[in-house]
Amino acid sequence: MTDPHDPGILDHPAWRCLQAAGAVANRQQFFLWTRLHLHHLVPHELLVVQGLPGGGQARWQELLHSVALPPALLQALADAHHPLWQVLAQATAGTAGPQGLVPEVLAVPEVPQGEVLARGLRQAGLSQLLLLGVDPLAQGRPQGWLLLGCGAQADAAAACRHLAWVWPWVWCAAAAVAVGARQTAGAGVLTARELGILREVRQGLSNAEIGVQLGLSALTVKNTLARILRKLAVHNRAQAVAEAMARRYLD
Repeated sequence: MTDPHDPGILDHPAWRCLQAAGAVANRQQFFLWTRLHLHHLVPHELLVVQGLPGGGQARWQELLHSVALPPALLQALADAHHPLWQVLAQATAGTAGPQGLVPEVLAVPEVPQGEVLARGLRQAGLSQLLLLGVDPLAQGRPQGWLLLGCGAQADAAAACRHLAWVWPWVWCAAAAVAVGARQTAGAGVLTARELGILREVRQGLSNAEIGVQLGLSALTVKNTLARILRKLAVHNRAQAVAEAMARRYLD
């Protein structure tokens, strides 16, 4: 993608992207890095990174999106054990190339779980999906996935070429954020009231409606939601629900 002997290489967007990746330490920084740097190389509005740490059984996941996602799609992507991920695993089964696993433009599978993905992407205005099976241990099969959604105007072929080059930095930055979040998970534990409010948020209720359901004032609901966002290190209600589901706080 670049000539390493070019004296101007340090000004190339790819190298600036990789240099900035080393400073990512939390979810907010990861989101800013994807928008300010990665987006210029691989245009996208949805990014999901999922993997198995150290060969263990508990999956970690980072989900970022800059467009509104339908609740059904958001819940499916946020749940690391949703059948949708089995579909994506099957889609990457034959993507191994001479340099390892390579990204591809995914044709949404014609199966029930694939319909959730296709319908949700269309509603969000995302017409293309880039999928990369990640094999960091060179075992010949995916140990995780990078999933990126983009609009019709994006050059998917060029994005795939760039993603094939920068994916280790995306993977490592996301993994570092996930590990750091788990190490501080004690600060993010939610109370019974907070979980109850989040369950109502997942149903699409307003603060006033949640207050009626739980016997609380709308102001109490608002203040509790602000506390939930701080605990989970997220920025809005949809992200709070997705993060709580990813941590298995919500069924």
